Amino acid sequence: MMGEWAVLLFGEGPFSTFLQGNGERIGFTLFIFCGLIMVLRMEWRFREHEEYFGNEAQKKLWRMGILPTRDYYLNYVREGDYGVVNRFWEAGTVNVNNGRGRWDIHIACEAGHAAIVQGLLERGVDPKITDQDGFTPLMTAVRFKHSKIIDLLLHHDCALNTKSSKQGCSALFVAAVHHDEPEIAATLLAHGAEIESVDHNNLTPLMAAVAQQRWKVASLLIDRGADANRVDGSGATLMDYTALYNAPREFVARLEGLGIKKSPLNLKRVSGGFSAPAGITIKWEAQPNVTG
Repeated sequence: MMGEWAVLLFGEGPFSTFLQGNGERIGFTLFIFCGLIMVLRMEWRFREHEEYFGNEAQKKLWRMGILPTRDYYLNYVREGDYGVVNRFWEAGTVNVNNGRGRWDIHIACEAGHAAIVQGLLERGVDPKITDQDGFTPLMTAVRFKHSKIIDLLLHHDCALNTKSSKQGCSALFVAAVHHDEPEIAATLLAHGAEIESVDHNNLTPLMAAVAQQRWKVASLLIDRGADANRVDGSGATLMDYTALYNAPREFVARLEGLGIKKSPLNLKRVSGGFSAPAGITIKWEAQPNVTG
């Protein structure tokens, strides 16, 4: 094969004859040469960044073909590759922000990687640290319904009743907004979650659950003593909220049994709704009462 290519490329002559007789040797030599070039190139790249990748654990990552950088680390956290993440930890990469307000522990909580969350906590990451929305790791785990991580964080000082800076919601509020089933809300209450904590719009977790049509969670909150008589910043009652949706008859009957009525302001919804990650904004406008 080498001979045919030699004749095709160079024609008949001494050079093509040489190639025909030494094709295998030349091919092997080229293979070794290319391999040497690759090794030298990797060594040159390593030396170019040696100061940045200075410790031995970082060098191991580099030689594995993994850049010991923030972005690579956070990608492995998101993917849940504990083995590689642990190598980054050995290299001193821990408690890292992605540059846009998201920390490694929030990313692990969102993705549901309990082992990585455990490892981060063991390495001193603050379980109360907040992201760009003011969410704690607990709020993030609650939002994405990762019960194992929630239980793990609840056994650390995870700021159970802290409110997010952006929307003023607590972990219980997040559960009321995002969950159809009541188990996680029940767990938070069992650990001391404040049932009447209000967000920036004066909504309680109970009102948030009704606004998001989370009827099982709303019923649980009433069972645990939530005040069904509370009103929001416009004066709207729970009955005003249930009137916006196709609320189950048994839930409406329960409110009626508690004496809950619509606001005497004769309110009409004019705007608002849900905004991520846990915002409820419903604006009401008082209407004139028509009699006659």
